[in-house]
Amino acid sequence: MTPRTLLQEAATALRSNLLRSALTAIGVIIGVSGLVVMSAANAGANKLVERQIASAGTDVLFVFTTKVENALRRGVAVVLTDQDANAIREVIPNLQYLSREINGGVTVVAGDKSWNTKYYAVEATYQTVFGVKLLEGQFFDDEEVRAGAKVVVLGATVKEKLFGDESPLNQTVRLGAAPVRIIGVRTRLGSMGGENMDNYIYLPITTARAHLPNSALSSPRQISSIDMKVRPGADREKVKEEVLALLRERKHLVGAQEDKLNVFDSTRFVELLNTTQTSLTWLLSRPPRSRSSSVASGS
Repeated sequence: MTPRTLLQEAATALRSNLLRSALTAIGVIIGVSGLVVMSAANAGANKLVERQIASAGTDVLFVFTTKVENALRRGVAVVLTDQDANAIREVIPNLQYLSREINGGVTVVAGDKSWNTKYYAVEATYQTVFGVKLLEGQFFDDEEVRAGAKVVVLGATVKEKLFGDESPLNQTVRLGAAPVRIIGVRTRLGSMGGENMDNYIYLPITTARAHLPNSALSSPRQISSIDMKVRPGADREKVKEEVLALLRERKHLVGAQEDKLNVFDSTRFVELLNTTQTSLTWLLSRPPRSRSSSVASGS
């Protein structure tokens, strides 16, 4: 039988069993595609973990308020303030660094270009808390925070949208009506939970308070969160409980009202990612079950 004859008979068989052939082809395509996707996911898992570490830092805790949906548990709204951050600095011994944080949305204007982004208004210690690395330039220092200096650090996406391949250092952009000078560009972080972590800018908290109105904040000294770096070797869970206990006492929160405050542990988050990646590697490394063993087990 010639190859030509084989092909003709194969074509005839396919036409006579069109539905079965189509279902078989679809099954093969799905199976191969699944293997390709899973292999790609496994290969990229380590990169993902590295990016999450870069975004969230290690040995980092940050406290924030949570919205209680249950009407019977709402009570008085809880906000974080500068005074809360100062109390944590004074009372909790195993914190190495702390930064107050305000976040919100803003339009950045550079010449005839503009870009909608989000901002982190923080202290100089934010760089150390999260291990911020810069592609070029520098982060702002304590003196610039105290003075409310009009300076800003761009995320990689913001830099690309407004300046392309050119260096933006010492260029002036407008945040609302306020002109600010670019002093740095953060290294690329990628995405986390579907969020583009490079579509942010960073400026002194004092500068944001003076020039960027934030309708989400109800008082001049309110902050969005408190970011903390735990001392090496300290018990993170114990520090977390100490912070919560202090703030609950200051806010007079008892019972169900305690849920209005939460502390996120970035290291625990990274550990969960590593566990997921390990499980994925194990699943992909398992040899497939043979048809004969499947039949034997079912007989």
